[in-house]
Amino acid sequence: MGLIRGTLFFILLIVGIGFAIQNDQPVSLNYYFGLVTPPLPLFLWAFLFVLVGLILSAVWAFISRIGVHSRIRGYRRSIEELERERDRLQEDNKIPESTAPVQKSFLTRVFGEKAKEGEGEQEVPPSA
Repeated sequence: MGLIRGTLFFILLIVGIGFAIQNDQPVSLNYYFGLVTPPLPLFLWAFLFVLVGLILSAVWAFISRIGVHSRIRGYRRSIEELERERDRLQEDNKIPESTAPVQKSFLTRVFGEKAKEGEGEQEVPPSA
């Protein structure tokens, strides 16, 4: 995998250097309201816009990840509440024992023992 990654990096580096050599003419960009940028080589403008795109996509991914983690926390809380309710009903003999699970709780089965703590990274048990 390292050989493929290194080869791909080398090819992209060669293509980027070729692009920079072929597009070294100074270009100024005109914006609305008469704003004009200082003249820079075309490859620098392309590099700057790619860099801005990477930064914006990283920020978007980070915000999206925060939302996903928030939903996961809410789902875990719901699962814990439902499991507590199930246990309470089993103790009151409102649910027959034949339907009672013999395994650990759902969160413990899926995320391991750290699921009850609610903090830190969760360890995913290895799949068989």
